Amino acid sequence: MKVLRGSVGFLGMTAAAAAAGSAATSIPFNGWYHCEMNSIDYNMYVHATASSKELHRHVPFLNVAPSLTHTSRAHGRALNSYTNYECGEFQMPMCHEEVCHDVRNKTIDVFVKRKLANPAKVAEIGKEKVLWVMQGGPGDSSTAMEQLMSSLYWEMNETVSIYTMDHRGTGRSNRLVCNAAEAMTSGSAGGLGITADEYPACIQDLLFQMDNHTNAFSVTSAAYDMKKVIETTQASNATQVFVYALSYGTFLVERLMQLASPAVRGYIVDSVVSQSAADFGHMATFSNWDKDVAVVGARFLDVCSADAFCSNKFSNANVSQVTWALYESLDEAARGSNTCADMINDLGVGPPSDSLRSLLGTLLCKLVVL
Repeated sequence: MKVLRGSVGFLGMTAAAAAAGSAATSIPFNGWYHCEMNSIDYNMYVHATASSKELHRHVPFLNVAPSLTHTSRAHGRALNSYTNYECGEFQMPMCHEEVCHDVRNKTIDVFVKRKLANPAKVAEIGKEKVLWVMQGGPGDSSTAMEQLMSSLYWEMNETVSIYTMDHRGTGRSNRLVCNAAEAMTSGSAGGLGITADEYPACIQDLLFQMDNHTNAFSVTSAAYDMKKVIETTQASNATQVFVYALSYGTFLVERLMQLASPAVRGYIVDSVVSQSAADFGHMATFSNWDKDVAVVGARFLDVCSADAFCSNKFSNANVSQVTWALYESLDEAARGSNTCADMINDLGVGPPSDSLRSLLGTLLCKLVVL
């Protein structure tokens, strides 16, 4: 295996693989249908009213802003990267035989989206290079990759077919929802999100749906989906298929690498989430998210305390202590004594400090990106 380090800061991994033999067993497929580049009309939310923005706040995937946009004639090149997308669904067993056994033989649908290379620019459709782009999260669908698909198609001069998919349990691939428990509905306590009080019933509902086979919705199961779709549909592209993944998507693709599909020639992992660590406390998981961000946040506050201009805004007090005191004062504020605390309490989304912690963490991440 050859490891390449790119100048833009992500890791490229290219692995030689033998050409695929006979095509894999056929997977039930409902066919390719015309679909739009963007699954979500972001303008609906950009121009939302104040009241609708409050509802929008409960829909995490709608908070993803389009990126890497470009005009249709940028740099003098006419593009067709915005049109002629195709979408379809592959029917997969809920339990892959390599992972679990479901006596009900339940199936799920896995959503795939593609933009084929321009036939005028490749020797033959079916033997062109193919690039899969996989989103992170965990729990995010492929909608955040749609602008990237368009940009990559353009940058590679329309000579590469671009694919993506919603990994099982997300988006349009049997998204995990608890309809019987009626959580995650606009009329429920948490709106389209979910509160801590709603979790027990929701989990019970989900366990019934999957017959307690939680591994049916594991990273390994999602990797088998991807492996089987690639091997079924792109066997003739055996030396030309590459897979790119971002953030948590790299965890999924690392598992795909371990399945050693001969149909994939190379992997590109961006913002790596490793499968291994010294112990669980050092793993890149949602369980450790707050702790990991807190390390950066604490350093940021310490820098502020040491900076004359910044510390002056806090009367030269210890900024970390000021922050913790603010959290405490919000949570302990009597009704009517703190307008901010009252507003957050009225939303019923937990202690006021939780919302402020989340906001400051978001602002910190935006600052790091800038």
